[in-house]
Amino acid sequence: RKAVQMAIDRQVILDTLYGGRGQLENGIFPHGLIGFNPDMPEIKYDPEGAKALLAEAGYPNGFKTTISVREDYTKKIASIVQSQWKEIGVDAEIQVMERAALLSDIKAGKLGCYTVGNVSMTLDSTFLLGTLSTDNIPDSNMTFYSNPEYDRIVEEQANTDDGAKRLELITEALKIEAEDVPRINLFYMVSNIAYNKDLNCTVCPAMESYDWSGFSWN
Repeated sequence: RKAVQMAIDRQVILDTLYGGRGQLENGIFPHGLIGFNPDMPEIKYDPEGAKALLAEAGYPNGFKTTISVREDYTKKIASIVQSQWKEIGVDAEIQVMERAALLSDIKAGKLGCYTVGNVSMTLDSTFLLGTLSTDNIPDSNMTFYSNPEYDRIVEEQANTDDGAKRLELITEALKIEAEDVPRINLFYMVSNIAYNKDLNCTVCPAMESYDWSGFSWN
C-alpha cells in the first residue's frame, strides 16, 4: 500500500483536473479541522522508492489490479493514477460501475481498489478518525481496516476533556494511519468562505465550514 501511494503524483492530478485549485494534505485531516497537524510526514511522490518497496514485498515486476469508479470525476482521477502506477509495473484496469452497485460492492468487501469522495459532517476530529475504526466496518469504514491500538486511541480522544491530551492522541492516530496506509488521501477541493476582516475564526475551506466556538472580534 505504501508503494502505490508513493507512485501517485497528487499535484499532477490536482493541476490536470482542477487547475491546481485544492489542497494536498499529508493525511485525512484538511487545514482548519480540529486536530489538524501541519507537521505530519510529507507524502512524497517517489516512483523509484515505490519500485524498491514492491521488490522488497515480493513484487519486483509489479502486479495487476482493478480500480472501480463511477462515470464521473473519479474516473478521470483513476485514469491518471492508472498511468502513474504503470511506471512502477502496476497494471491497473479501470472498472466503471453505477453508484449503487459500486457502494454495494465496496461495503461487501469485493473491491481491491476504488475511488470515492470524502466529507466530514463536523469540524471535530472524531468523525474522520472514525472512518477507520473497527466498529464502523463496513459503514463509514469502507476500507475494512482494523487495528485495536488505533481503535483504543480514537475512543480515548473522543472521551477525554483534556484538550492538550486530546491533540496528542489525535496525532498518534494520524501517525498510525500514515504508517499503515489503509487508504490513499489524494487532495481536497476547496470553497471560498467570506467573513468580516475583524472576525477571528478558524475556517476549513475543504469542508465548506468554520469553527463557531472560536469566534471573537478584534
